[in-house]
Amino acid sequence: MHTETCSVPKEILLDNLKELVSHESADMKILWANRVACERGGMTIDEIVGRYCYMVWAGRTEPCPDCPVLKALETGKPEEIEKQTPDGRYWLVRGYPIFDETGKTSNLCELTMDITAQKNAEHELRRMHKQLEKTNQHLEELVKQRTEALEKSIKLKDDFINQLGHDLKNPLGPLLNLLPVAEKNEKDPKQKEILNVINRNVKYMKSLVNKTIQLAQLRSPNTTVQYEHFNLKNEVTEILETNKMMFKERHITIQNDLPDDLYINADKLKIDEVFNNLLNNAVKYTDTDSGIININQAKDDDCVTISITDSGIGMSKEEIPHIFDEFYKADSSRHDFDSSGLGMTICKRIIEMHGGRIWAESEGAGKGSTFYFTLPKSNK
Repeated sequence: MHTETCSVPKEILLDNLKELVSHESADMKILWANRVACERGGMTIDEIVGRYCYMVWAGRTEPCPDCPVLKALETGKPEEIEKQTPDGRYWLVRGYPIFDETGKTSNLCELTMDITAQKNAEHELRRMHKQLEKTNQHLEELVKQRTEALEKSIKLKDDFINQLGHDLKNPLGPLLNLLPVAEKNEKDPKQKEILNVINRNVKYMKSLVNKTIQLAQLRSPNTTVQYEHFNLKNEVTEILETNKMMFKERHITIQNDLPDDLYINADKLKIDEVFNNLLNNAVKYTDTDSGIININQAKDDDCVTISITDSGIGMSKEEIPHIFDEFYKADSSRHDFDSSGLGMTICKRIIEMHGGRIWAESEGAGKGSTFYFTLPKSNK
């Protein structure tokens, strides 16, 4: 097979390069230069040959102190530097040793590339980076200031709520103790009913104050989670036993389908609060005498996911996003003396303190609801 070789002279190829190329002797006299190099020196090829490279391109009477060509002669290997000329342009200058048949450096090759565009882009990038750093610092400082202001506002609000709660508790105490006695001793049915209404309202106020203080405490940065390792099914069984009269009065069947070997690391008292709130909520919105509440573990490989499903009134798509809002009640037409409207908010805060999340699902009105929450898996 015959292969044709390129017959174009090397000088013509080098003349078409955008880089400056020159062939120099060991004493740095120019033996040959391509067209771009000649134009840079302002001479023809005949005028440039025989002159010292540092005289042609640098206007010096001796080699440049950082000359890569001279260094390549000394080291016997390629060398390079970047330099800027008085006209503001940047250049990458490379020096290459050319060896003879004995392996000694006989001649040199100088290759110079105009990297002005690249350097300007680098300078612009550094300028923009510094500007971005300043902007980020400003934003960080602004966020810090706003965060501190917000934390201060939250602390003031929580301190106010705590103080207000304690101030409200003081007058409620005697009322809670005296009203049942007054109601018991009252003989007039109408007066007895009035006392009963007052008593229920006072109990409602106490519940509201307690829940408000509890939520403020949960939001405090000083509130911590006291982790312990325990069997969740056993704990839920005890909670159900404590609340059995509530389920019995409403004729609600409870199914605890949690696995027997389900262990978690969590704050037991706070998790008890979550279950009590969710169960009370399920009972409250399950009006039928044959209601069912099921407690189960949903399949999840990354964490423990608990579900509490009821057969109650359900929720619309519009209600679900607000179910964990403070003082929100799914059925606003009902006046619940046992509900503060903060139970679901407290559940959300407790679960988030454990690094989990909580959400609700429902297929619509009359189709029941399911509340889910996640907890980290136990390492034990």
